[in-house]
Amino acid sequence: MNARLLTLSTDGRQIVEECLVGELNLGISQNPKIIALAQDNAITFFKNYQDIVLQGNIPLILNPAIPLDKLKEMSALLGVSELLTNDDHIKLENKSHDSVSGQHILCSSGTTSRGVVGKKFVFNIKAAIANGLAHLNSIGIHSPQKILLPMPVTHSFGLVGGLLASVYGGHSLYTLNSGAVNASILLDAVRTHQIDHLYLTPSLLKMMVKFLKRSKSEAPQLSSISIGSSLLFTDDLLQLMSYFPKTRFYFTYGLTEMGPRVFTFDAGTGENPQAFLKENPATPVPIGMPIEGIKYKIENDELLILSPYQSINFASDFFATSDRADLTSVGVRVHGRMDFTIIKSGINIYPAEVEALLTEFSEVIDCALIPQKSESYGQVPVLLLYATSASEDLITRVTDHLKINLPSAHLPSRIVLRNKDFPRTSMGKIKVNALIEEMENEQS
Repeated sequence: MNARLLTLSTDGRQIVEECLVGELNLGISQNPKIIALAQDNAITFFKNYQDIVLQGNIPLILNPAIPLDKLKEMSALLGVSELLTNDDHIKLENKSHDSVSGQHILCSSGTTSRGVVGKKFVFNIKAAIANGLAHLNSIGIHSPQKILLPMPVTHSFGLVGGLLASVYGGHSLYTLNSGAVNASILLDAVRTHQIDHLYLTPSLLKMMVKFLKRSKSEAPQLSSISIGSSLLFTDDLLQLMSYFPKTRFYFTYGLTEMGPRVFTFDAGTGENPQAFLKENPATPVPIGMPIEGIKYKIENDELLILSPYQSINFASDFFATSDRADLTSVGVRVHGRMDFTIIKSGINIYPAEVEALLTEFSEVIDCALIPQKSESYGQVPVLLLYATSASEDLITRVTDHLKINLPSAHLPSRIVLRNKDFPRTSMGKIKVNALIEEMENEQS
């Protein structure tokens, strides 16, 4: 069954390019080369990916947003023979590596720290395809649909849950050409192309809620929407669901190392949300139940996962996710990263649960609670607000609101207003470590 890949114009309304694609032919080579792909056009990227695996070589996927000099540096250190970017085809001298035909390699972006090459994860391509199809099955996609993917195809989910799953499921995958993505573009694309399923990140979800609050026109209805992340809050999800009464919503959880997709929660429809959500406002949305083949356990509040789709870098044993989790009546729920938990005099403060209290402030575009070293307490929480107006009045109102909703020990030691966005990954996630480093540099 042939699938369709389509790239859209920057406004989401026009189809710029489309092609029919079939299942991959996995070639075999006795001496496979590693060929790096750093391309953001989905059709160009997939055609090159097809050619590489057909020849028995190994595609290594890199973030095209990385500067060329850094891409060359990463490629040299990772044993790459050729590097394909948006504009160049660069031959390199590297030949030595331990990969075999039928694999692909994903790499963390390498943009977070200077002088550091991202981590390399090697996957069996057939296992990656099976992970993508298990993910689609978990979100109720069983027959050919029109799917809109507004995120990079070079991201682990973009490749596996987007490209490979769509190709092997016979779907039409719509991707956005280069340019900034916003709520208006996404909604126009859904209307114009009669999209059945829309993928979102939490940052795109918040952007869409703010847009729909101001919009005078009704939101277009579609079959389903899924939001992928480790953490999403109930209030945010219910706000979006209210604009799509007939649409079914899913929240999905994954980690690059594990395949990447791992869990799915069926949140119900906009007009009939899962009862657990209404009963537990201002708490994290559960990640639900494991997809086909996944096993899990929770030990010392940490979620551990065993996946048949995981990177071959890891032994066949449970993987410690560093995500704090508990078990609810509707499945597993994640409360945030254990390593970003702020410990103040032995008291655990979970940043995401504090940040979720600020959704009612329209001036606050985004926020982050980060740890700051303290001689007296070990760590104290500092709240950073990216806001449309930098006023003392906003700080006062936020402080008063938090005093009502938090124990005194959990209150931020100070609130810092920013007039610029936070540093982010290509998927829109805030780079917490970069923020911590930024604050430390300002104090030194």
